[in-house]
Order: sequence, then C-alpha cells, then structure tokens
Amino acid sequence: MCDELLERRAIEGIVHDAVVRRLREQIENHVDAVLGWAWTTKLSTLTVLAKQGDLYLTTQEAAEVASCSERTIRRALDSGKLPAYYVGADRRVRVGDLHDHLAKKTQVGSGGGQ
Repeated sequence: MCDELLERRAIEGIVHDAVVRRLREQIENHVDAVLGWAWTTKLSTLTVLAKQGDLYLTTQEAAEVASCSERTIRRALDSGKLPAYYVGADRRVRVGDLHDHLAKKTQVGSGGGQ
C-alpha cells in the first residue's frame, strides 16, 4: 500500500512538472509573440515620428543616437546649440533638432576645422 502511494505521488509529480513546463512554454511563446508585435509596432511608429521630427528623446537616448556621451548632449543644450524642450524638470531633445545639430557638426568637421 505504501509503495503504491509513493509510486502514485511520483507519477503525479512527474505529470505536474510536465504540465507546468508546458504551460510555462505556452505563456513564454504568447508573451514573445505579443512583445514581438509591440516592438515591431513601436519601431514603425518611431520611424514615422522620427521622419516627421516629432519624436523627443531623453538626453541619454540622444547621446546613444549621436554616439556621444550624455554630458556632450547636456553641454550642447546648456550652450543653446541644441534646443531643449522641457517635460516637467526633465529636458528632451527633438529628433529633428538633433539631426540638424549633427549635420552642422559634420559640415564644420569636414570644412577644414572652421
């Protein structure tokens, strides 16, 4: 009787583990599908907004886009070379303004150091 009970509990444990693993896989697949769709949608939206220049970035995001330090972005904002937009106390950089700023820096850099 005791052996049968132990065997039955072991089988129930194996079945339980298999069910839990399968449910976890289904949930992960569903989450991956939802996140993949959301990420694709977000990228499409960001691309459209960036083309319109209506996307605002944090100083950290702007630094990542410009491949420079956040301090460099803050100095450009402080000096007025790059316009700042405020969201509460936080500064934002418009993508179009960042593009123009980087284009000017590239022109100056390629113009013989003027």
